[in-house]
Amino acid sequence: MITPAQCRAGRALLDIGQKELSDLSSVGLTTIKRFEGGLQKPNRSTMLLIRQALEARGVRLLGAHGVALPPETVS
Repeated sequence: MITPAQCRAGRALLDIGQKELSDLSSVGLTTIKRFEGGLQKPNRSTMLLIRQALEARGVRLLGAHGVALPPETVS
């Protein structure tokens, strides 16, 4: 669905912090931190919220490991 590395990379592409992703996804900040740190695997619905928040801002997940922004999104 989404890996911790994809989550970190997606945030980096958008230049947003964990707090902003937490706000955008309605997922708790502690959950985001623990997920990205590999300390917790959130349930499927939580990972879907994180993924949807990143995708709504243009991030595309590529396979099991990659992320990208479409050219029109990159400034």
